[in-house]
Amino acid sequence: MLKTATSERNQSKNISLHRYITGRMCTFDLIEILEKMSKLDAEYNGSNCISVVVNNNRFNIYLDHDVSIRGRSYQFLFTESVRSREFWEIVLNILKTCSACLISTNASGPIYTNDDVLSNLPEYFGRFRDTALKVNNVEQLIQAI
Repeated sequence: MLKTATSERNQSKNISLHRYITGRMCTFDLIEILEKMSKLDAEYNGSNCISVVVNNNRFNIYLDHDVSIRGRSYQFLFTESVRSREFWEIVLNILKTCSACLISTNASGPIYTNDDVLSNLPEYFGRFRDTALKVNNVEQLIQAI
């Protein structure tokens, strides 16, 4: 039987994946992200959700409301309750190849892999930028969230 992220949402903290260039939020190409997730049992519903099943656990990754029109999303939102090393390896790959960062309600600052991410964060991040956490491997990423 599949568990759903919805039932855990009240107990879990949210994590969002973002990209910034010169202080401005940038989009991710949906096709590129889906290709990176091809190792998982992931299905895009054609609207604003990617449904993923890992180890008999289902969770959703939420996208911008108009992603089906543009094919791009400014963020990916999911809960930290995902307990799949394989999923976090894919997230780490996205962080590395897309110069992206994770924003987690549990973390003291943005979580990133590439040094250029810090210089591209918006000014309004202020002190939040000073507490950013660089991760180099999956173990560090899982611990950071």
